[in-house]
Amino acid sequence: MRAELRDPVDHDKLRHLLPLTRAVFQLHENGRGYVAELQQISRLLGEDVDQIDVLGAFGSTSADGFAKRLAIDWHTVPTDLSEPELLELLDAVWGCRGDEALVDYWVRCLSVNTGDDRISDLIFWPEAYFGAGYDGRELSPAEMLEVVLRKRRRE
Repeated sequence: MRAELRDPVDHDKLRHLLPLTRAVFQLHENGRGYVAELQQISRLLGEDVDQIDVLGAFGSTSADGFAKRLAIDWHTVPTDLSEPELLELLDAVWGCRGDEALVDYWVRCLSVNTGDDRISDLIFWPEAYFGAGYDGRELSPAEMLEVVLRKRRRE
C-alpha cells in the first residue's frame, strides 16, 4: 500500500492539534467555553473549525481521534489508484484494518477513484446499495470492485 494511503495524517499538524483538541474536549465536558482554542485550531488548519464540529465529534470519538481526523487533508486524495490498489483498499476497509479515521479516508479514496459516491453503502450496507435486487449474500472485496467498475463502465 502506498505510504500516503497507509498514513495520511500530517503528523506535524497532529502534534500541534493534540493539546488543543484535548483542551476543547475537557472544556466542553465541563460546560465551559473554548472559542479561543477553536480559533487556534482554525488558524493551524487554515479552515474554520467551530462548535458544531466539536458537537459532532464529542461522544463519538476521543479528543485524539478528533485531532487525527483534523490532521488529514480530506480534499487531497490520490486520484490515480490502480485496480490492484482499489482491491487492496476494499480488502482493508472490509477487514477493518485501520482505525475509524483511516477507514473513512480509505472509503473517501475509493469513492474518488471509482466515481461511486455510494461505495460505503456497497461495503457496509449492500441492501441499501442494491435495493430490492439484493440477494442477501455477502460480497467479497473482489466482487465489490467488479460491481463498481461495471457501474463506471455503464455511465
